[in-house]
Amino acid sequence: MAGSIASGSPADYFPDSGAMSGAADLHSTLNDMTRFLIANMQPGPTPLSGPIALAQGLRAAGRNPGTGVGLGWEIDQLGTTGARVYKGGGTRGFTSYTSFMRDGSSGFVLLTNGMYIDTIAPHMLNILGNN
Repeated sequence: MAGSIASGSPADYFPDSGAMSGAADLHSTLNDMTRFLIANMQPGPTPLSGPIALAQGLRAAGRNPGTGVGLGWEIDQLGTTGARVYKGGGTRGFTSYTSFMRDGSSGFVLLTNGMYIDTIAPHMLNILGNN
């Protein structure tokens, strides 16, 4: 499937760009990402529970009060019952966004073959009441 830019035109090939090459070379499906989401929301007593907790743990304060970062994850509303863990990303023509409530009550994955995540994610958060 080809990605597209905001105008709807096909996106250029994402070139081998050194450190970012892994971003363009990693291919996943919604099924894969849903399994990843569930594993992060409900790590349970598995060999992954320790690494998941480590990745979601606060490593640095964020730019705004009540925000922070883990190992790859961003965290909002730290120290509240509404704490949310999320991460977005993309390459030219493809974007992704994963978000879940730290209490495991809700979460979602968005994958697009366009540059639309920034407009879709806030609507999903509103629908779930996670804003």
